[in-house]
Amino acid sequence: MLYLDCSWQENAGTIKADIIHSRVHSGKPLATGDGKWSLSSVNIYNDEPSLNIYGVADCLEFTRSNSGIYVEKYGCKCEITVVEYKPTMPKSQQYSMPDALQVFAQKLCVDYVFGGNCKCVLYYADVKKRIVLPFDEEFDNYYHAITKILADIRRHCESNEIPPIEKAQNCSGCSMADVCLPKHKALASVKRQVFEETEVTL
Repeated sequence: MLYLDCSWQENAGTIKADIIHSRVHSGKPLATGDGKWSLSSVNIYNDEPSLNIYGVADCLEFTRSNSGIYVEKYGCKCEITVVEYKPTMPKSQQYSMPDALQVFAQKLCVDYVFGGNCKCVLYYADVKKRIVLPFDEEFDNYYHAITKILADIRRHCESNEIPPIEKAQNCSGCSMADVCLPKHKALASVKRQVFEETEVTL
């Protein structure tokens, strides 16, 4: 919607998320003791042809470890953990699939940049709880899902078409619900009807 329709709308959820992320995105390294420190607002990427993605990670945590990845900047081996901050934990499950896929895309970038296998967690601010994501056990499933999503996104961008809403889509808390009109027919059809009615009125 933002890219194809130039549409954006705030609600309480997006504002709450902005406040939480503003506390995280200082861009400065933070020492937490015990050989551990974190870096916020980290630019990451993976330019393998099958992915070709980039973004900004909320937080990367580095922990000194002999079995970790050698990080040239710090001159030591570290275990790296991707931490993604979210305002609200889902009511019926530990994490949502869209949240997990977002973090998996970050993992693919961090692993590519540092040449290792990072850990990944979601931090839900409302319950102050970390959820470890099962990417090692389910890597192939997540990789298949993310490459399919990327292919779909690129196809829709090339055709300049807004993708249809999935039947199982949970739109209740989405800030774009009044723009996307999930309970009505496809957005393109709605817009076409509006333009046709406007022309008749004129």
